[in-house]
Amino acid sequence: MESKRLETAYGPVAYRVRPGAGSLPLVLLHGRAADSTQWDGVVPLLAVDAPLVLVDLPCHGASRAYEGFHYDRAADHVAEIMRLELARPALVVGHSIGGAVAQALAVRYPDAASGLLVADAAPLDARAYSAFDRFALKRSATSLRVYEERSVRGLAGGMAKELAATAAGREALHEIFARTDALGLCRLVSLADGELVRYVERMAEPQSPACPLFLACGARDRLNKTRRAMRAWAQRAGVPLRELEGCGHFCMLDDPAAFARAVAAFADDLPGACASC
Repeated sequence: MESKRLETAYGPVAYRVRPGAGSLPLVLLHGRAADSTQWDGVVPLLAVDAPLVLVDLPCHGASRAYEGFHYDRAADHVAEIMRLELARPALVVGHSIGGAVAQALAVRYPDAASGLLVADAAPLDARAYSAFDRFALKRSATSLRVYEERSVRGLAGGMAKELAATAAGREALHEIFARTDALGLCRLVSLADGELVRYVERMAEPQSPACPLFLACGARDRLNKTRRAMRAWAQRAGVPLRELEGCGHFCMLDDPAAFARAVAAFADDLPGACASC
């Protein structure tokens, strides 16, 4: 893959590109406090000729020098990267905070996404968050500060244990988190969760992408009420939800093959596209 950067007024946004001649490009957006390497186990299992774009969202990974984090602004940057790198609309796969960015992207740039796969993320709808949920999200980083004196290793390990369900998933996630110091991890959690609450509270109405929508989550996702929110979303919107058995919040790390199959199954249902052939 080729590493590139989008220069913005707030700092660089790093991303990786794999060219391909396949009919369906894929854009992969990572989860909270992680980076685009969370997809490294999934990428080899996707169609070999599918064009791929993997983004390090603002303030994360190689985009760490970026100033501030806002979901709509992140969506704007991803849309610009897609315009520069892809010749046709893409299936946008967003996990956790990447799922929120993907939803904002599909609403703000309806011609950019041919489909949307949201994994382990609630809808951009204030009704999905109770008053207690909002209180907890705004203060989620506070509970992590106990680890500041125990070093990044303790914090990274504790977060990985909570967010992944398998030994392999926890090890992979621990390695990703350990690239950031403890204060940096607390800051990323605070930015992502606090801005999410502010973002949904500012919306006049729920944001509903017009493109085909597919939902996936780990059957053992214990982060807040994500799985419950996704079940309600699927029922209300009449869209499919695939729960991946034995997987936690970072389901693509717990079972890359199962997640790749979910991507391919959804992609095959999109008009004129095939990610598994």
